[in-house]
Amino acid sequence: MLAASQASLQKHARTFAWAAALLGRQLQQDVAITYAFCRYLDDLADESPDPAQAETALNSVRRDLQRRESAAPLVAAMLALVQRRQIDLRALLALVDGVQSDLGEVQVRSQAEFDRYCYQVAGAVGVLMCGLFGVRDTRALPYAIDLGLAMQRTNICRDVAEDATMGRTYLPAVQLLKAGVAPGDLLVARQTPRGVLPVIEQVLHDADVLYHSARQGYRFLPLQPRLAVAVAGQLYSMIGDRLRRQGGDPWRGRAMVPAWQKVLGTLWAVGVALLAPLWRGAHNPSLHQHLQGFAGADASAATAGQVAARSPADAHTALR
Repeated sequence: MLAASQASLQKHARTFAWAAALLGRQLQQDVAITYAFCRYLDDLADESPDPAQAETALNSVRRDLQRRESAAPLVAAMLALVQRRQIDLRALLALVDGVQSDLGEVQVRSQAEFDRYCYQVAGAVGVLMCGLFGVRDTRALPYAIDLGLAMQRTNICRDVAEDATMGRTYLPAVQLLKAGVAPGDLLVARQTPRGVLPVIEQVLHDADVLYHSARQGYRFLPLQPRLAVAVAGQLYSMIGDRLRRQGGDPWRGRAMVPAWQKVLGTLWAVGVALLAPLWRGAHNPSLHQHLQGFAGADASAATAGQVAARSPADAHTALR
């Protein structure tokens, strides 16, 4: 199982594999299992013959997580990791909810719905990674969520064309309509509708704001995980830069960062990580305004400035 998980990380997530190389052996293995579990959920949603079958499979995973045992090797491996690292299962349940929302045709309507989806499929992973890295200071949580929100925005902008072929439009309809683009246009167009480019640019700008906020939270991480997270965040933000260089047009091909730029980005990120303990200040609650009171988002208390007074377990009480 471990070998298969590491192979999956190397094959499907070269950016994360590059960053994970900065971790110690045990953390590399744990990150590989976590990535493979996330990939497993995605595959259940994307590769099932029909949405009903995918929903049944995801519900089965949810039940296994809730009862803390599973016959599925990868789910069992993830549960063992959760127990060993004392990770709150409710972050995983939020992830399952997010993946389940991808079934069938997808059209994200509002900015709030967009933010909440990004939380479920990526912000919750930030919370999960805090547990994986042994971070017990709950002030780290909103920054970890920011990094997940930023990365998912980058993913969405990069994959607009690919997602459209699967009947999925994640860019908020409210923004598309304001730009003169009907959400359905993305599903039938063989080239980018002109109005979608400024929407992609705005989402990438919002991602940059979140990446900047996330860097302020690196100070809560131990050194090795801090280096790895800083590199992953920087390389992902550079994918957004590459997309901008091709005019924000995802129909011109998948935006990828060349190896020489990865090296430069890695060096820059290492510098950021080493200076991170000098950061001071509180998290900006407006970044999570649409997560306040959201069932499934532990960010609600964090953004209200209440995290410091809560235990690590209590920081997840809003999670299902």
